[in-house]
Amino acid sequence: MLPVALDVAPYDTSTGSRAGGAAPACLALEGDLLDRYDYVLTIGAGVAPWSGGRELSVLLRRGFTVGDDDVEYPDIGAKAVLHPPSPRGDGGRGVHPGLGSAALVPVEADDEAAAFVRIADVPRLIQNEPTYAAVVEADGYRFLFQVEDDGLPHGDHPAGEFLFGDHPFGYGAIYFYGALDDQGHATLVVPGFLDF
Repeated sequence: MLPVALDVAPYDTSTGSRAGGAAPACLALEGDLLDRYDYVLTIGAGVAPWSGGRELSVLLRRGFTVGDDDVEYPDIGAKAVLHPPSPRGDGGRGVHPGLGSAALVPVEADDEAAAFVRIADVPRLIQNEPTYAAVVEADGYRFLFQVEDDGLPHGDHPAGEFLFGDHPFGYGAIYFYGALDDQGHATLVVPGFLDF
Protein backbone atom coordinates (compact mmCIF):
# COMPACT_ATOMS: atom_id res chain seq x y z
CA MET A 1 0.00 0.00 0.00
CA LEU A 2 1.24 3.46 -0.84
CA PRO A 3 1.22 5.78 2.17
CA VAL A 4 -1.74 8.15 2.53
CA ALA A 5 -1.15 11.46 4.30
CA LEU A 6 -3.76 13.86 5.69
CA ASP A 7 -3.12 17.43 6.81
CA VAL A 8 -5.25 20.11 8.43
CA ALA A 9 -7.09 22.23 5.84
CA PRO A 10 -7.79 25.99 6.05
CA TYR A 11 -11.54 25.19 6.16
CA ASP A 12 -13.88 22.95 8.14
CA THR A 13 -16.21 20.14 7.18
CA SER A 14 -18.92 18.27 9.06
CA THR A 15 -18.35 14.97 7.24
CA GLY A 16 -15.44 12.87 6.01
CA SER A 17 -11.91 13.26 7.35
CA ARG A 18 -11.74 16.03 9.95
CA ALA A 19 -10.03 17.09 13.16
CA GLY A 20 -11.02 18.87 16.35
CA GLY A 21 -14.40 20.44 16.95
CA ALA A 22 -17.50 18.40 17.65
CA ALA A 23 -17.18 14.62 17.65
CA PRO A 24 -19.15 12.47 15.20
CA ALA A 25 -22.80 12.33 16.27
CA CYS A 26 -22.74 8.53 16.59
CA LEU A 27 -20.14 8.74 19.40
CA ALA A 28 -22.69 10.54 21.60
CA LEU A 29 -24.56 7.22 21.69
CA GLU A 30 -21.55 5.39 23.20
CA GLY A 31 -22.55 5.82 26.86
CA ASP A 32 -20.23 8.18 28.75
CA LEU A 33 -17.39 8.00 26.17
CA LEU A 34 -17.56 11.74 25.38
CA ASP A 35 -17.64 12.59 29.10
CA ARG A 36 -14.31 10.80 29.62
CA TYR A 37 -12.51 11.37 26.30
CA ASP A 38 -11.86 14.36 24.03
CA TYR A 39 -12.28 14.02 20.29
CA VAL A 40 -9.13 14.47 18.16
CA LEU A 41 -9.89 13.37 14.59
CA THR A 42 -11.81 11.18 12.15
CA ILE A 43 -10.38 9.32 9.18
CA GLY A 44 -13.19 9.31 6.61
CA ALA A 45 -14.68 6.15 5.13
CA GLY A 46 -12.67 4.80 2.22
CA VAL A 47 -9.49 6.77 3.00
CA ALA A 48 -7.72 3.76 4.54
CA PRO A 49 -7.85 0.41 2.73
CA TRP A 50 -8.57 -1.37 6.03
CA SER A 51 -11.62 0.78 6.89
CA GLY A 52 -14.20 -1.45 5.22
CA GLY A 53 -16.40 1.57 4.43
CA ARG A 54 -16.35 2.76 8.04
CA GLU A 55 -14.84 5.84 9.64
CA LEU A 56 -12.32 5.73 12.45
CA SER A 57 -12.23 8.35 15.19
CA VAL A 58 -9.38 8.98 17.64
CA LEU A 59 -10.03 10.26 21.15
CA LEU A 60 -7.75 11.11 24.08
CA ARG A 61 -8.55 10.60 27.73
CA ARG A 62 -9.71 13.93 29.13
CA GLY A 63 -6.66 15.71 30.57
CA PHE A 64 -4.18 13.31 28.90
CA THR A 65 -0.51 14.36 28.96
CA VAL A 66 2.61 12.39 28.10
CA GLY A 67 3.72 12.71 31.75
CA ASP A 68 0.80 10.55 32.94
CA ASP A 69 0.90 6.86 33.83
CA ASP A 70 -1.22 5.72 30.86
CA VAL A 71 1.30 6.21 28.06
CA GLU A 72 2.32 2.58 27.46
CA TYR A 73 0.49 -0.23 25.67
CA PRO A 74 -1.99 -1.67 26.53
CA ASP A 75 -3.05 1.16 28.86
CA ILE A 76 -2.50 4.24 26.67
CA GLY A 77 -5.07 6.94 27.42
CA ALA A 78 -6.32 7.03 23.83
CA LYS A 79 -9.06 5.24 21.94
CA ALA A 80 -9.68 4.43 18.29
CA VAL A 81 -13.33 3.81 17.47
CA LEU A 82 -14.51 2.26 14.19
CA HIS A 83 -18.02 3.48 13.31
CA PRO A 84 -20.38 4.03 10.38
CA PRO A 85 -19.97 7.36 8.56
CA SER A 86 -21.38 10.04 10.82
CA PRO A 87 -21.46 13.86 10.61
CA ARG A 88 -20.28 16.06 13.45
CA GLY A 89 -22.67 16.19 16.37
CA ASP A 90 -24.11 19.45 17.58
CA GLY A 91 -23.22 19.17 21.25
CA GLY A 92 -20.15 20.27 23.14
CA ARG A 93 -19.46 16.89 24.76
CA GLY A 94 -16.01 15.56 23.95
CA VAL A 95 -14.67 18.70 22.25
CA HIS A 96 -10.88 18.83 22.71
CA PRO A 97 -10.17 22.24 24.30
CA GLY A 98 -6.76 22.56 22.61
CA LEU A 99 -7.80 21.99 19.00
CA GLY A 100 -9.67 24.06 16.46
CA SER A 101 -12.10 22.50 13.99
CA ALA A 102 -10.99 21.70 10.44
CA ALA A 103 -11.19 19.30 7.53
CA LEU A 104 -8.34 16.85 6.91
CA VAL A 105 -7.25 16.74 3.28
CA PRO A 106 -4.98 14.36 1.37
CA VAL A 107 -1.45 15.62 0.70
CA GLU A 108 1.55 13.98 -0.91
CA ALA A 109 3.02 11.42 1.49
CA ASP A 110 6.68 12.15 2.19
CA ASP A 111 8.84 9.87 4.32
CA GLU A 112 10.97 12.85 5.36
CA ALA A 113 8.21 15.30 6.29
CA ALA A 114 5.55 14.85 8.95
CA ALA A 115 1.87 14.81 8.09
CA PHE A 116 -0.75 15.08 10.82
CA VAL A 117 -2.11 11.62 9.87
CA ARG A 118 -0.08 9.02 7.97
CA ILE A 119 -1.68 5.72 6.89
CA ALA A 120 0.89 3.16 5.72
CA ASP A 121 2.23 -0.37 6.05
CA VAL A 122 5.17 0.74 8.21
CA PRO A 123 5.45 3.60 10.70
CA ARG A 124 7.56 6.72 10.26
CA LEU A 125 9.46 6.66 13.56
CA ILE A 126 10.78 9.75 15.33
CA GLN A 127 13.41 7.94 17.43
CA ASN A 128 14.04 5.23 14.80
CA GLU A 129 13.53 2.63 17.54
CA PRO A 130 11.49 -0.26 16.10
CA THR A 131 11.45 -2.13 19.44
CA TYR A 132 8.79 0.32 20.70
CA ALA A 133 6.25 -1.75 18.75
CA ALA A 134 7.39 -5.14 20.09
CA VAL A 135 4.67 -5.55 22.72
CA VAL A 136 1.70 -4.56 20.54
CA GLU A 137 3.02 -6.64 17.63
CA ALA A 138 3.50 -9.62 19.97
CA ASP A 139 -0.26 -9.42 20.63
CA GLY A 140 -0.85 -9.98 16.90
CA TYR A 141 -1.58 -6.42 15.76
CA ARG A 142 -0.10 -4.75 12.68
CA PHE A 143 0.63 -1.07 12.09
CA LEU A 144 -2.20 0.94 10.50
CA PHE A 145 -1.57 4.68 10.98
CA GLN A 146 0.06 7.38 13.06
CA VAL A 147 -0.90 10.85 14.26
CA GLU A 148 2.03 13.23 14.56
CA ASP A 149 2.08 16.57 16.38
CA ASP A 150 4.73 17.90 13.99
CA GLY A 151 2.07 17.76 11.27
CA LEU A 152 -0.16 20.26 13.08
CA PRO A 153 -0.39 23.76 11.56
CA HIS A 154 2.07 26.30 12.89
CA GLY A 155 3.69 29.50 11.71
CA ASP A 156 2.30 30.71 8.40
CA HIS A 157 0.22 27.60 7.66
CA PRO A 158 -2.90 28.40 5.58
CA ALA A 159 -5.09 26.83 8.29
CA GLY A 160 -4.07 29.62 10.67
CA GLU A 161 -4.51 28.95 14.37
CA PHE A 162 -5.58 25.38 15.01
CA LEU A 163 -3.63 24.39 18.14
CA PHE A 164 -4.49 26.20 21.37
CA GLY A 165 -2.17 25.09 24.17
CA ASP A 166 0.07 22.04 24.37
CA HIS A 167 0.58 19.53 21.58
CA PRO A 168 -1.72 16.53 22.28
CA PHE A 169 1.14 14.00 22.08
CA GLY A 170 3.93 16.03 23.73
CA TYR A 171 5.29 17.13 20.33
CA GLY A 172 5.59 13.48 19.42
CA ALA A 173 3.43 10.91 17.70
CA ILE A 174 1.02 8.12 18.56
CA TYR A 175 0.99 4.91 16.53
CA PHE A 176 -2.14 2.82 16.03
CA TYR A 177 -2.23 -0.91 15.30
CA GLY A 178 -5.06 -3.24 14.42
CA ALA A 179 -6.38 -6.72 13.83
CA LEU A 180 -7.66 -7.42 10.31
CA ASP A 181 -10.22 -9.92 9.07
CA ASP A 182 -9.87 -12.15 5.98
CA GLN A 183 -10.91 -9.25 3.71
CA GLY A 184 -8.21 -6.99 5.18
CA HIS A 185 -10.70 -4.85 7.13
CA ALA A 186 -9.91 -3.74 10.66
CA THR A 187 -11.87 -5.50 13.38
CA LEU A 188 -10.14 -3.70 16.26
CA VAL A 189 -7.75 -0.72 16.39
CA VAL A 190 -5.57 0.00 19.43
CA PRO A 191 -2.98 2.62 20.34
CA GLY A 192 0.39 0.85 20.21
CA PHE A 193 2.94 3.36 21.49
CA LEU A 194 3.98 6.99 21.70
CA ASP A 195 7.27 8.27 20.30
CA PHE A 196 8.92 11.62 21.09
